[in-house]
Amino acid sequence: MLKNYLKMTLRNLRRQKILAFINVIGLALGITCAILIFLYVETPNQLAGALEESFPEVERAVRIEKRSDLVRYIEKSQTSVGTFSKQPFLSPGSYRGDRSLRSLFP
Repeated sequence: MLKNYLKMTLRNLRRQKILAFINVIGLALGITCAILIFLYVETPNQLAGALEESFPEVERAVRIEKRSDLVRYIEKSQTSVGTFSKQPFLSPGSYRGDRSLRSLFP
């Protein structure tokens, strides 16, 4: 069955060269864009270290993101909205957490 698919593909490539060229170019562009997006998404973690090394006035560089999560406990649920980071950016004890979740967890 795979052999038949390969034969049909080769026949169509020979018959419709322009369409095949367009499809191959589109596939190459799609794969290139996917790779570039992946690299861009992975870069911010490395960017923080590069900023700290390159600029002496930067004390700490941290990646932060805003998220909203649904928190459920037994029959109660509440949406928690907040800003999170993977690394600590404040000194311990200088910031207190969100008080709105305390009503859910007595």
